[in-house]
Amino acid sequence: MNSIDMYLRRVNFWLSHRDRESISSSIREALEDQVQAKEIQLGRQLTDTEISQVVKQFGPPALAASRYKLYRPLIAGSLMLVFLRIISMGLMAILLVQGVLVSVAIVNDVPIGEALVEGLGRAVIGFCIGFTLTTLVFAWLTRIYPCAGDEAI
Repeated sequence: MNSIDMYLRRVNFWLSHRDRESISSSIREALEDQVQAKEIQLGRQLTDTEISQVVKQFGPPALAASRYKLYRPLIAGSLMLVFLRIISMGLMAILLVQGVLVSVAIVNDVPIGEALVEGLGRAVIGFCIGFTLTTLVFAWLTRIYPCAGDEAI
């Protein structure tokens, strides 16, 4: 078994069974093209060590497998800026409201440390809930309104 075959076996570990054959053949073709180009450049057949160096330049097997889009993204790239804007606005709103509530608690003679801890706890819970709900809405929008370039292979 040559180094290209061994590399492809390691890449296949990271691929789904459904996509394994087509992606593996694509990677094999790319590697063989690189080997052939190097042989033309040098004017001779490459040794096993030189082929191994070509394979090594292709990157770690997990990285090579990840270069192929195997799934639809949770949130479409075209919606990502809006998603991030809403998340940041939600975080700012939560921090503002909790800041006001902590201030009111301090004015009403609640110890500062206790008010801050309670406010921070409420802020974290609020952000987690807001982040989850916003992500679910945008994931739903991605599924019902798929954008060009965001579809799975």
